[in-house]
Amino acid sequence: MKAFQVPLGFWLGARLWSNGLPVLAAIFLGFFGLVDFVVLELWFPLIFLPFMILVCRGWEPWLGWSLAASLVAGGIAWSVYKLAWLLLAPEQLSMIDPWN
Repeated sequence: MKAFQVPLGFWLGARLWSNGLPVLAAIFLGFFGLVDFVVLELWFPLIFLPFMILVCRGWEPWLGWSLAASLVAGGIAWSVYKLAWLLLAPEQLSMIDPWN
């Protein structure tokens, strides 16, 4: 089911965006795009949201674009964060999950 979660979320978000519901589309992208639902994973898009509101302020619809852009930036930052943990601190990860 997880393999279909993100692609179906993007498909539904694209359909909602093209039907003139960009804020609802961004909410669905946020819900279906976040896979682990770890608190830190939820914080990354929220950290970028004020900056994206400033950047996208002149665009129509600015709120939908701001939410979508913060989800993309937060997803990229979350991926870089997880890769940094995998590459720089594998011994700490083995203490958390000794079976891997």
